[in-house]
Amino acid sequence: MSADLPGHIEELALVTDSATAEERTRTVTRAAAQRTLEAERRTAPAEEAADMAVARLDVAEHRFEEVADEIRQERSEIARQAEQHRCAA
Repeated sequence: MSADLPGHIEELALVTDSATAEERTRTVTRAAAQRTLEAERRTAPAEEAADMAVARLDVAEHRFEEVADEIRQERSEIARQAEQHRCAA
């Protein structure tokens, strides 16, 4: 039995090391998960702000196109009227 003692001690050391390693892995995993959750909480408002900015940009782009079309139509009308005056003169 005393001959088996070193083997049992070594096996116990391996089990203890394994349990310690598992606990360390759990601790590190929990810490990483917590950091990830905190990062997600911080990025959520930024993502919402970005979505709002994109929506505002879409509205502004649409309004710009409307105004540009109005200007093109006005310019076309002015050119047409100028051509009529030139032909009439």
